[in-house]
Amino acid sequence: MNQAQIRNYCFWLVLLAAMTLLLVGLIITDVWPGLRGPAPGTSEWYWPYWRHPAGRWWPVLLAAAAVLGLAAWWFRAAPDDRRRDRWALAGLVVAALGLQVALVYAARPGVQAELVDRALSVRASGYFWTAANIEELGGTLRNYPAAMPQFESEHAQTHPPGLVAANWLTIAGLARLPGLAEPLAALVWPLRCIDLWLLNQPAAVPAALWVWAWLPLVVGALAGLPGYALARQLFPPPAARVAAVVVATLPGLLLFAPQSDQFFVPLTLTTVWALHVGLARRSAGWLGAAGLLLSLSSFLTLGNAALLVVLLAYGLGYWAVGLGGWPRPGEGLRWLLAFGLGAAAFWLGYWLGWGVPPWAVAQAGLAAHYTLVTSQRNYGWWLAYNLVDLLTFVGLPVVAGFLVAIVGGARRPGRRTAAWVLAVAVLLLLLLLDLSGSTRGEVGRLWLFFTPLIGLLGAGYLAGWFPGRGAHLLIVGLQLLILLSVGLFWRPFQAVIVVAQPPVMAAPPAGVIPVGAQFGEQITLQGYHLAGPEDGALYLTLQWRAAGPTLRPYTVFNHLVDGAGQVVAQKDDWPVNGQWPPTCWRAGDVIIDSYRIELPPGLPAGRYQLYTGLYDAASLTR
Repeated sequence: MNQAQIRNYCFWLVLLAAMTLLLVGLIITDVWPGLRGPAPGTSEWYWPYWRHPAGRWWPVLLAAAAVLGLAAWWFRAAPDDRRRDRWALAGLVVAALGLQVALVYAARPGVQAELVDRALSVRASGYFWTAANIEELGGTLRNYPAAMPQFESEHAQTHPPGLVAANWLTIAGLARLPGLAEPLAALVWPLRCIDLWLLNQPAAVPAALWVWAWLPLVVGALAGLPGYALARQLFPPPAARVAAVVVATLPGLLLFAPQSDQFFVPLTLTTVWALHVGLARRSAGWLGAAGLLLSLSSFLTLGNAALLVVLLAYGLGYWAVGLGGWPRPGEGLRWLLAFGLGAAAFWLGYWLGWGVPPWAVAQAGLAAHYTLVTSQRNYGWWLAYNLVDLLTFVGLPVVAGFLVAIVGGARRPGRRTAAWVLAVAVLLLLLLLDLSGSTRGEVGRLWLFFTPLIGLLGAGYLAGWFPGRGAHLLIVGLQLLILLSVGLFWRPFQAVIVVAQPPVMAAPPAGVIPVGAQFGEQITLQGYHLAGPEDGALYLTLQWRAAGPTLRPYTVFNHLVDGAGQVVAQKDDWPVNGQWPPTCWRAGDVIIDSYRIELPPGLPAGRYQLYTGLYDAASLTR
């Protein structure tokens, strides 16, 4: 490399870094709130600005440093070092999972509680809630288009039955495995300790909720594996390694845990990889597999059917630029038939099994989406702001590399490789979606079914233009900076759901009389204090000690009984003014629990007994 090339190399790297740092600065400072959406504070969609407490940043910073360290170790490997490739990919899965957990921790230290709330939230997701309220899946599937408008969740109203059915089947499967369901449920019930709906469900429901709280994170963390497999087909090993790290740490992939959109990243990468292998090997089987994966993807959400544009454009472009000989008429028909049957498989099976044609579901879902979302948002604003979101949730460096690569291939036929053809196909889909106005806002999440291809291609091209481990680490580092800035200064995902907050406990009154009465294995009544009568009431303070949360939200009863055994006054409630049932108690907690027991007017003087205990309001069992 001569001096002129070195200067050119450094100029473009510095420019790329400067542009990225400018974007990061705008995100962190919020100097331009319009970066978060066209009209923050209005009914239009925008990303909320929220600086997470600095004391919670350290896990995110450590996880990002671990990714950089892993990348540095991997990028030193020889091109044919498959053993290091395998170890690095395994480490990348762990690092991607760790980054997601750390980002959730930055928002709320109770990571598992936050994931459960997000998975259960009707507004944030809604698939699990919908599934848990379906008694019989077969009947719902047979009448799904008619049932869609009746669902409480907007997501379920606009989506095909795939995700709802998957959640329902998880509940049904765990109902057959009580030995597994019960310990998983015991992890969830204390996290939703005032949620009577969930507390009254059989163990399979909270157990399945736990599965769906973690499953998207795990599947999303696997994205680097198909990402590397596809990148190896398109780029040399050093560039493929950079592409895999970038895909595995894409902001849009890691910031929305545990959304179902995370499933689509490895699914799309695997689909395109299968298509490429089918084209390269001229294999109808691989093309059929690509179609089958597309069918699964579209059965989970209708929008994923748009990936067909990329697959068809890539297939035609692959032959058009001379990457493979055009198929003979019979061969081409066989390939098209294999792909088409695969692409129709899930929908055809649904139609034959439950009598619902695909267009009925599509019509109901698209109509609901237009009414609930599209018609409520300004087309002109989102025509530009969808593209702004790409810079943030895919990453400015790789978006720039993606666009420059397309221009370079258009000007120089010699650069029209398989990667370039795929980039053009992805750009075609991007323009179609943006110009159509079908998606207005939230594209950082909603376009996850194809934007990882932009990240992979952009990173692969950048790594090829800027050889050397230092430049490759800079690319990864710039991408991580965008992830950290959005993850620590914006709030891209929030569970809209009631969350139990520990109440402020009063200090125990003087003169507590010790009792030491045991209620089951988890609750001890340490003592009590009784005052009154005063102002027509008795004032009772109970001092409980917990050995851990109970499985049921027991109600405390306080019954004043006369000599004839009749209850003359009572006060029943959850402890702490109805705010803190025993399902919320933790081991070692001391709960100060006060009651005002109103006495009936004219209650005669005499000897009365006060009984205190607990019962399950659902079954009235003491």
